[in-house]
Amino acid sequence: MAVNSIPGKIIGVMDGGKWLNCQVDATLNLTVDVTEEDPCKPDPDDEEQGEVPFKFRTADARDWSIDFSQKLMRDSLAAANVDYGEEFVDGRLDRQVQFMTAPGQTKSNYDIIYAGSGILTAHTVNAPAVGAGTTDTSIAGNGPLTYSKVPVTT
Repeated sequence: MAVNSIPGKIIGVMDGGKWLNCQVDATLNLTVDVTEEDPCKPDPDDEEQGEVPFKFRTADARDWSIDFSQKLMRDSLAAANVDYGEEFVDGRLDRQVQFMTAPGQTKSNYDIIYAGSGILTAHTVNAPAVGAGTTDTSIAGNGPLTYSKVPVTT
């Protein structure tokens, strides 16, 4: 029986055209802000007063963000790699990011690409007593996100 699931290891983050070094987790969050209409006061002439009304919502604005973790490798801080700690301190917060399938992947018939401009909003460096160091980074969308689905060619 063929496996139909797409492995998470083929999906990751590119920033400024660079595939991020040693990603261990990546999450794309798509949300919408909603406004709830205030319920009306019960009508004293209504025979079905005991009925609980449904809520009505209006979609106000869509939003997106990307959260990802990386292992802190010996070459993670090399000039060729994105160093979010340095970029945060220097105030280089604007990002051009893609959440996508890895180039050349063979586990799916299509590549997916979510792309947009974002702002670096958080960066954490974790240094456990045992095991390798990791970083956790968050980028909040700053405007629209585009979506592409492209057939994989062999």
